[in-house]
Amino acid sequence: RLALVFDFDDTLAEDSYATLLRQLGLDPERFERERVQPLSQRGFDDTLARFHCILQHSRARAEGPLDRDFCARVGASLEPFPGVPEMFDHVIEWARAVVPDVAV
Repeated sequence: RLALVFDFDDTLAEDSYATLLRQLGLDPERFERERVQPLSQRGFDDTLARFHCILQHSRARAEGPLDRDFCARVGASLEPFPGVPEMFDHVIEWARAVVPDVAV
């Protein structure tokens, strides 16, 4: 058996964090600068600071907090970069050229 693991954001498609912020009506650069960086400068881990700020914004939204459906719509809106859909077939072909009966 062979397993391949990819970091999705900015590898296979656009950054999902920036996409989420834009779909919330926020400017990603401004959000980082004004909300996240102050926490990071106070010692927060960058990833935890981002999620903390998203949760704070979510709780204050007139539309209500983020839910699973909203996040699923954001995820479904991500388009893979050119060539990504075809890449997986090529990877399987390459693996089978080395080990014909490999399960990928």
